[in-house]
Amino acid sequence: KIIQALNEYTNNHPTYSAIVDSLLNGDTKYQIMDAKRTYRDLSIHYEKIDSTSKLILKLADNDKTSDNRYAILCRNIRTYSLQSLQNFAISTKRIPTEDDIKRACDEKKRLENERMAQFASTIPGLSSYVSGIPVKLEPFVHQYYQVTQFLEQAKLDGRHEDIESLEMNLKELERAINAIQHK
Repeated sequence: KIIQALNEYTNNHPTYSAIVDSLLNGDTKYQIMDAKRTYRDLSIHYEKIDSTSKLILKLADNDKTSDNRYAILCRNIRTYSLQSLQNFAISTKRIPTEDDIKRACDEKKRLENERMAQFASTIPGLSSYVSGIPVKLEPFVHQYYQVTQFLEQAKLDGRHEDIESLEMNLKELERAINAIQHK
């Protein structure tokens, strides 16, 4: 039972860690309920390991007829279980709160805005916006950034038709950005 519970815990732990990391990265793939559900599963396995190893230790303490090796084996099983549980406790992150997730989302958005503002300075005609991009230009700057990423990939892959098309898209976006700026 202990080995089975350890295996289940070991198999579920990466999923829990991925959910918590995703939440703290500001991703919306998972919700706090997913983390709570997975944590509850981990807790069940944790308790099963703990209670079973305690029971084994209690059997050794109550058994006066067996030799000393049986008692040592039972204590070793409990010690192994405790070490595993301690490792799990140390490596298991707590479930993030709504505030933790909000801070993570705010930080992700702030970094994205900084990156876009920095990128916007490379777009012809937008270098004058040092403090930030006007809201009405944000979608265009974001799209411009994506097209440049696609263009770089097309150049790496040697897709000449795509390169021409993407370069034309960039020019159209530059014209649209300039038109919006001059309105």
